[in-house]
Amino acid sequence: MVDMNEVIASNISKQLSKLGKKQSDLAKDLHLQRQTVHKMLNGARMITASELKAISDFCNTTMDELVKIPDTYQISKVAIAFMGKVSSEAAKQGIETAEQLIDLYLFHSRYQSESGKEYYREKWSDE
Repeated sequence: MVDMNEVIASNISKQLSKLGKKQSDLAKDLHLQRQTVHKMLNGARMITASELKAISDFCNTTMDELVKIPDTYQISKVAIAFMGKVSSEAAKQGIETAEQLIDLYLFHSRYQSESGKEYYREKWSDE
């Protein structure tokens, strides 16, 4: 499974480097706090479609380029890398289930962090 947040953040960072720009330049252009952009580029905060469009404009590229999965992308999840050595379908399904549980655990641990609580409270508020 490809972590698209990781891919997008990496692509944005590469574009910024190519242009000789910093995260703080991007934050200023987007009218966001530097910490917010830092979280976006570290995968702690999702990037909305409108933010991605503004980022692509700032980086003088297309949104397609920012979401493009590089040919050299390697899956960093141990469970998936291990699956090639598993021969039975039941074992493969067990590893996939374990991966889903790990992803769920990671989501909830982020949600339970102080920054996660604040972010999701704002994002999911009915107000």
